[in-house]
Amino acid sequence: MLAEKFGWTYRYILHEVAWVNIRMMLADAPHYISDREAIPEATDDDLRDLINSF
Repeated sequence: MLAEKFGWTYRYILHEVAWVNIRMMLADAPHYISDREAIPEATDDDLRDLINSF
């Protein structure tokens, strides 16, 4: 992905770029979360059940 986006060679990525910088670049890359992956909102009943379970 980085090689295509920036035009870097595999050798350049391995020997010239710090791994920490690559990790930050990948973490900052935009991404899409579909509706199925989104966290559902808790209802009042869910919260009440959670409190009562303790």
